[in-house]
Amino acid sequence: MEFKELQNKITLALARYGSDNGIRVDDEYVLVKLFEEMGDIAKTALIYKNKCENRKMIPRDEAKKMIAVEIADTVGLLLAFASQLNIDVEEEIKDKWLSKYAEA
Repeated sequence: MEFKELQNKITLALARYGSDNGIRVDDEYVLVKLFEEMGDIAKTALIYKNKCENRKMIPRDEAKKMIAVEIADTVGLLLAFASQLNIDVEEEIKDKWLSKYAEA
């Protein structure tokens, strides 16, 4: 799947989620959800590193899967937010990261 296609599909999926749940998925909503998801990444990272309360400790592979899910949520929301602002993330990544820092 092409990156732009992924961005578009995620944006449509988020719109469907909003419609199914009676949520107006505007840029403000997505921005607040991004903060929530970043908190979830931090929380699961602490669990993964065994820097949490004993009652929250789980096997390392389960904690890694939890982080993966939270990262996917965050990336998805970032792509949807970019779409709401008409930003081509693929192009921006090429300009920012690949043209400046990737090896030739």
